[in-house]
Amino acid sequence: MGILNSGLRRLALMTLALSAALPAQAQYPFETTVEKEEERFQAIIKNHSGNASFEFIQGITLEVQWWELLGEPVNYYKLKWNRGTNFQLPSGTTRDDLSKYPDLLRRFDAMKPLSFEFEIDFELKDMKPNCGPTIKDTDTFARGSRFVNSTKHLLIGKNGEVQSSLSPGSGSWADFATWLNDETYSPEVVKKTFVCATTLTLYKISTLKAEIPEREIAAIDAAYAKREKEKEQKAEEEKKKKEDKLKDLAARLNGEKKAAAPDSSSDGIAGRLLNAEKKLEARLEAERKAREEAERRRLEEERRQRELEAQINKCNSSAFTGWNHTYGTCEKRSLKDSDLRISDTFTVATKKVKITVVDHNSAQDDDYQLFVNEKYIGDVKNITGGSTTLTANLQSGENLIELRLLRDRGNGTGLKLQISPGNYESQFNGTHNHSYIINVIE
Repeated sequence: MGILNSGLRRLALMTLALSAALPAQAQYPFETTVEKEEERFQAIIKNHSGNASFEFIQGITLEVQWWELLGEPVNYYKLKWNRGTNFQLPSGTTRDDLSKYPDLLRRFDAMKPLSFEFEIDFELKDMKPNCGPTIKDTDTFARGSRFVNSTKHLLIGKNGEVQSSLSPGSGSWADFATWLNDETYSPEVVKKTFVCATTLTLYKISTLKAEIPEREIAAIDAAYAKREKEKEQKAEEEKKKKEDKLKDLAARLNGEKKAAAPDSSSDGIAGRLLNAEKKLEARLEAERKAREEAERRRLEEERRQRELEAQINKCNSSAFTGWNHTYGTCEKRSLKDSDLRISDTFTVATKKVKITVVDHNSAQDDDYQLFVNEKYIGDVKNITGGSTTLTANLQSGENLIELRLLRDRGNGTGLKLQISPGNYESQFNGTHNHSYIINVIE
């Protein structure tokens, strides 16, 4: 079996090497190439199929981060998977069908794969001059495969949600990859190849294993079928009760006709019974409508209150606006208002800047969202000791930079803000929003 697997692996990698002559988009539709930045490769590779819309898993997206630390390889992954847009339970029940039972719908939306195992085909390219020895000193390609699984490397989130690993993982250069043609290289050569490479291409990601929650799928399907059956039975019972009531009324009317009271009106007893029945039904219908109207008004008032609260929160969350409770309006306010938390003010001479947030300690810091002049730029979710760099376009004059608290990690905040060009650096602390003013003088 080992010889067979080795032969198949050799054939697969040789096919990968020969396919370089074919158009990249046709051979590898999700191929991606990135350059090394700050001694780290960071790339995103997808595997998505429109033909799998009826499957539980239609596609996956994996963010790959590889770097070298203290002489050893380090990896960090972020995984997102997507359920098939037309996925159905075994009975044919769809997500829309489950919407009538909110608890079953929540269980359906919470389902996720139990485990994953992937194979990533990659190539290290563009070696630095006078750097080696590397694999490319003796071979044409530095191509190989890495195996990633949910036991060692990944956490699995809900459908459509990006789930990050808890912390970076490490290994050894000896088992860094399976190389083209099953060649073996010394750990030092593998390390030098990685360190010297300036470009990484991810050709494809193959799903070797995907364990779906079959027991939960079957359980939700059975629960839905049971409730639908109970609903049908209840409808039949209500129908039978109504029919029995009509039969009883008909029998009573027939009996009264046979023994009419001497003082009966010209309309007869049957007519009086029918009128009484109609009045009762009319009264019950009026009460039902009154209850429905009261419930409608209550829900409408709750909706209006929620919308108002959302407007107030949105207005007050901005450094540029504040809610006027007297007039019930969102009003613009000056950057000089005393309630605006400004950490610092500085000046730059260009409109395009790079904003970097650096974790300079050994604790996991809080997560933030970066806004420039009320425009969302990106998330700042640093791993311990990591950094995030985002590019922003400023306007002439006064600009507002905001770091809005996204998630309290429980360890507080101790980060550095760096802005270039201009070589500005400022340390900020505390689990709350942080703001800065940039003056652009051209």
